[in-house]
Amino acid sequence: MRQRKHTFRTIVEDVAKQNGDALFQRAQLASRIAKCAKGKQRVRAYTQKHKTLNRLVDLEMVETAVDRVRFPGLLSVRRRGFSSLHSHHNWLNRDR
Repeated sequence: MRQRKHTFRTIVEDVAKQNGDALFQRAQLASRIAKCAKGKQRVRAYTQKHKTLNRLVDLEMVETAVDRVRFPGLLSVRRRGFSSLHSHHNWLNRDR
């Protein structure tokens, strides 16, 4: 098996992928916590999830799809290798 030549560009691409994966995992964890929590903790967890998803969308590290028929405004946010997360377009644009 031939080893890949490490250039500055390949290192930056690898680190960008790792950072994107870590951010998406953070959003998934916040979503899981929010589903179990109540009150202020739930609000904080969903706020963290949406801030993280917002950042991923800004960096174009995820794919988004809009449901216009069944649940208007519902976004499905996907990253390769992970299950998708759902959010509403109003929630993602809140803190800009």
